[in-house]
Amino acid sequence: MASLQRGNTELFYTTWGTQGEWITLLNGFMRSSSDFTLLATGLARAGFRVLALDNRGTGRTQYATNFTLDDMTDDVVAIWDQEEILSSHVIGFSMGGLLAQLLATRKNERISSLTLVSSCVHPARILRPNVTWSMDVDHNQAILGHYVSASFKEKNQMLLRMMAQAISTAVEKNDFLLHANRQLEAMRLYAPPTAAQRSAFTGSVLILHGREDALIPLEEAQQLQAAFPQSQFLVAEEAGHLLLAEKSVWLSATIISSLPKRV
Repeated sequence: MASLQRGNTELFYTTWGTQGEWITLLNGFMRSSSDFTLLATGLARAGFRVLALDNRGTGRTQYATNFTLDDMTDDVVAIWDQEEILSSHVIGFSMGGLLAQLLATRKNERISSLTLVSSCVHPARILRPNVTWSMDVDHNQAILGHYVSASFKEKNQMLLRMMAQAISTAVEKNDFLLHANRQLEAMRLYAPPTAAQRSAFTGSVLILHGREDALIPLEEAQQLQAAFPQSQFLVAEEAGHLLLAEKSVWLSATIISSLPKRV
């Protein structure tokens, strides 16, 4: 894992692969780059170089003050500059999709293609649930159950339990709630790109969404499709919001098969 100092923030990030075009993975609310290990390894084996960072408030990244999604977008660009990445495919998950849209509309000359997974036009939907994580594992597991499809929940109780336990531990030991509130505030302050700014991005866009996503319903993802008229829209059946966990094989195969066509 490498690092970069930006003012009072120390960013940590990981790269995979030694050759090929770059792919940048941007994670969602309170998720770190460690989630991407399996996906990034598969992408590297398929001939890409992959970058994933710990957003402010997650993983090993350290920061001293409140921040905005603009700051988090600038973090990505700073890492690109340090690694001499002139252009990259960008894949954003949930909140990471908001960051990806900012990059596409502000640094469009450096974006090879855009993939938005379980994301939306505006974070209002992400902010809508009254979710409070706690040290209570049962409580956290119940919340996680709303993020996945009914079939996944039924078949993967042990996995959800492990995820709930990890959140409980983080709440107890790592100022999890403080960091979560700061990420939430950053989303509240987010000003979505205008229609004109989105239309200025002429690169290819792929939108992937779970049919049973209760956090960001399918119709809101379709609004995202309308915001990028050139986009391709694919729906994952029997899947909720956490496609990285629920449909990992489908997700990896879909990304790998689509990226070469969009170079």
